[in-house]
Amino acid sequence: MMFTEEKVLASLSENEKRVYNYIKTKAENDANKTLKESMRKISGQLGISEATVHRAVQKLRSNGVIQIVPSREKTESNEIVFYGFPAPEEQVGDIFKMVGSLNSGIQRFETILNNVTKENERLLKENEELNELVGQLKAELNKAPAAQAGIDTTKIIQTQPLKDGTIAYIVKK
Repeated sequence: MMFTEEKVLASLSENEKRVYNYIKTKAENDANKTLKESMRKISGQLGISEATVHRAVQKLRSNGVIQIVPSREKTESNEIVFYGFPAPEEQVGDIFKMVGSLNSGIQRFETILNNVTKENERLLKENEELNELVGQLKAELNKAPAAQAGIDTTKIIQTQPLKDGTIAYIVKK
């Protein structure tokens, strides 16, 4: 949720306001409105604790004033993108853009979910067919020793393996 500059500044302590002003000044001097400094460096520049800088950054981020973009390298500092406080009309426009992006994302997600669901249904059906085929092949395999023993396999109704390793065949006359 975006607030006015006065409300956000009122929620900050004096040292947190110094952090805000430092980030704002440095970011506005950059073409991309970004700042790539560690919280330790900012605290050193301002002569305040790193915890205060961290608290200020978290408050500014939660109020939508800045965004933290994690660096890809551990040796680099995270990037702070300064958004500032747009006019209420811009905020409404930004919200509509975000809603449009969210709707687009939801539609993409639903399409992916539907495709995955269809693929799962296809695989379940294929699995059932394969299990049925395995059952048929096991039945044929159980009849194989009977055929070798000279029993007509077309007359076998059921086979039953016995504890001693032999197989009993139930045949019709």
